[in-house]
Amino acid sequence: EYLIQGIFEKKLYQIPLNEVLYFETVDKKTFMYTQHKIFECKKTLSAIEQDLIRSNVVRISKTALLNISCLVCVKPYPNHRLLAELNNEENLIVSRKYIPILRDKIRSGYYE
Repeated sequence: EYLIQGIFEKKLYQIPLNEVLYFETVDKKTFMYTQHKIFECKKTLSAIEQDLIRSNVVRISKTALLNISCLVCVKPYPNHRLLAELNNEENLIVSRKYIPILRDKIRSGYYE
């Protein structure tokens, strides 16, 4: 199983990919969200995306990568976007540009 390094309260953790809901960049910092904690990642979103090209992680916007194994459903959202509901009841917006990529990833049935 793939492990990702994350920092929480100045401690370095190895997080199994299947525990990660999504990654997000805020103010030039990358964060990794799990059910209970938010870790900081030293890698950029692009680097993470490259590392996880063969995984369930897919880019859904300029600032976010989503682990589709945590996806409950998607529903239409204004301006031709989608609202992705995660299994922790959080919602993320899927940009128009990334909808086909998400759709292909879901259809290809790549799940752990």
